[in-house]
Amino acid sequence: SGSAAVPVLSQLLADRNLVVRTTAIELLGEIGDPAAIPHLILLLSFTDTPSSRGETISQLSIRALRAIGTPEALAAIETPPETKPVVIEPAPDPVALPTVPGKRHEILTDLLNALHQADWGDREDAAKALREYAKTLRGTRDAQVLQRLTSALHDPDWVIRWAAAEALAWLRNPDAVPALTAVLKDDYWMVRIAVIRALLEIGERSATTPIAMLLTESNNKVREAAAEALGVLGNPAGVPYLTSALTDMEVFVRLSATVALGKIADPSVVKPLIQALNDQDGHIRWAAAQALIERGDASAVSELVNHLGDQDGPYWEDKKISDMAAAALRSIGTPDANEALLKWQRAQVPQQ
Repeated sequence: SGSAAVPVLSQLLADRNLVVRTTAIELLGEIGDPAAIPHLILLLSFTDTPSSRGETISQLSIRALRAIGTPEALAAIETPPETKPVVIEPAPDPVALPTVPGKRHEILTDLLNALHQADWGDREDAAKALREYAKTLRGTRDAQVLQRLTSALHDPDWVIRWAAAEALAWLRNPDAVPALTAVLKDDYWMVRIAVIRALLEIGERSATTPIAMLLTESNNKVREAAAEALGVLGNPAGVPYLTSALTDMEVFVRLSATVALGKIADPSVVKPLIQALNDQDGHIRWAAAQALIERGDASAVSELVNHLGDQDGPYWEDKKISDMAAAALRSIGTPDANEALLKWQRAQVPQQ
């Protein structure tokens, strides 16, 4: 399993960027295909050290060979070649990393082609290799790379579309937004979630409305992801859609919508948060009360007072809904809020 990705990863062992080489070595070790052994043996004399790992290329290669574990791999570890210091060139411009533009396109094409393998293990390894390689491309503005990945968003195979969306998330190229937005209604739910994540990584607030439209779709996982995304984007334009999601049949969708409303810095969230205080689920009421602490809006006083006796809440939290409601009233600080808070505090004192 994983043999389809080995040729591409072996090419990356010669990359100028230490991070790329390190990632390729680790992936070859995880895949465990003996076909990687000759390529890893060649690295046993390399003493350059990836800054983020603290291990030399040689040490990483030994670990990968040990993970492969065949007699040939173990024999190479026992009798490694003489180590020679490698002169490390000054780090090239990040825009030029990790490979020259033409090579990037070629590697991406090979990795995407490897995803067409029939064996699921091979496809999984190729997808992981693509994701790891895309991490090294973050911050680049390579038109060929962008074109190759956005084209893959329309591949007949959903695994290819999903992997391309995941790679675009790591790339964080704003130029990918139109192509990503266009496939938010992909037929496969995992692809839709990957596209949402990519738009979030880019931080594109203009995607608010297209993402919000997914709050009405059939798959509850997608609805939940869409609600979370609207909170991260923080665009007030998402408030009406999140308000509608407060009546969703799925509790996790309602909870995600409540938490998302709490993240949007706009007065329009207060009314739906007050509405969420009356949800039948204690986790949602707790999240709504917590969000209202930061708002300090007097219109919430009456409903918060009604929850000063609410002893429900997440089991992992020390404070109950009543405590959160009290904190919200304290932040509001109006006379009626203070009066209700004082009565509540007196009621907490044990009678002598």
